[in-house]
Amino acid sequence: MTDTAIVALLVGLVAALLAAEQWKVARAKLRLDLFEKRYALYEILWAHLSARVGDHADIKEKSRALQNSIPQFYFLFGDSIGDFAREALSKGIYQDTATRVSKGFGTAEAVSKANNDLTEHYSWFMTEVDKMRQRFAPYLGFEEWQKI
Repeated sequence: MTDTAIVALLVGLVAALLAAEQWKVARAKLRLDLFEKRYALYEILWAHLSARVGDHADIKEKSRALQNSIPQFYFLFGDSIGDFAREALSKGIYQDTATRVSKGFGTAEAVSKANNDLTEHYSWFMTEVDKMRQRFAPYLGFEEWQKI
């Protein structure tokens, strides 16, 4: 081999190594961007569920934020998490209605049913808050990042 061929080969190898490293960096950036978007949605859903079982401050804002984010849940997480977010929103809306009815806006029978429904919904929200981390683990874990 001539000196020119050796230099060309070395330059080609260096370029290939640089391209491979750039690909790894771009892939890591994509994963980080996806993680950030998913985590923001996780926080919105967490705030909604937490408000339903505890502090009811700003509950309308939290529900509205969740409602506006439903399409993003489907896009970034798929049907399973999207359906769960939609169910949490629906149960929250029903909980609001049952709360109004339980305060006397309805017949005695409706108030009794609303009180039972509130207990049931509160229990559902408590259970789901406990399951949130497990449900989202496949989407928010850092295990895959260690391979980069």
